[in-house]
Amino acid sequence: MSENTVSWLLQSDASIRWQTLHDLIDAPESEWAAERAKVETTGWGALLLSHQDEDGQWAEGSFVPADFSREAWESEGQPWTATFNCLSQLREFGIDPQCNRIQRTVELVGKNSRWDEGGQPYWYADQQPLS
Repeated sequence: MSENTVSWLLQSDASIRWQTLHDLIDAPESEWAAERAKVETTGWGALLLSHQDEDGQWAEGSFVPADFSREAWESEGQPWTATFNCLSQLREFGIDPQCNRIQRTVELVGKNSRWDEGGQPYWYADQQPLS
């Protein structure tokens, strides 16, 4: 990979910088871990977390926003703003699963979120979040 490309990636969001340091440059853990910690508090990760509901969900729904109708789905398509997609995006950003905010989110989602179809708990009772 060219130095220009790596330089460009390092000028991006924390979620890209830490993965560049880890995956492409093979930087020491102290370097990439410090950058990874920023995903929770800066850039795209912080922006996504700022839209989280008090109960741990996003848009008051597990897979679709609470106010999203079948008709809206058919006319507008998949909404990407509910809990499932936001958690998936945070994982893609590489947010540290051990950070306090994510640990609290896992707890709140387990307590408050039910799947839209059938009302099953978001996490199975015997399921443990990945660390």
